[in-house]
Amino acid sequence: ADDQGMLTFFEDYTRFYKRNRRLYRKNTSSPNHVSVDASNIAASLLSQRGGRVQVLHLVNHNYNQGIVPQGEFSVEVDLASRPSRVTMVSPDFAGRRRPAYTFCNGKLTVNVEGIHYYDVIVIE
Repeated sequence: ADDQGMLTFFEDYTRFYKRNRRLYRKNTSSPNHVSVDASNIAASLLSQRGGRVQVLHLVNHNYNQGIVPQGEFSVEVDLASRPSRVTMVSPDFAGRRRPAYTFCNGKLTVNVEGIHYYDVIVIE
């Protein structure tokens, strides 16, 4: 793994999952509809705390002899009420970001600046 540069990748992802382990516990599948306006991005919406927190996992499946990062796109999620906070974490960048978003007529639209491998949008 070290010869191919994968060891650092695995170490970084391990640290990410440990730091954000609360996002991967006590989840149930959310019935809310999700749409992504970019091709080859898989989206999975999970619910926590009785639906008070939605965790949207975005995975880039754009390949050409390896992963091909994607530029700006938006994600739309049906929600019953306006969220109080929307944040994003990823093993692909440090810290926590606050993506631009709008909420209108029961639809949350989040603008994602780009994705390398994997992003998680936390909707509270």
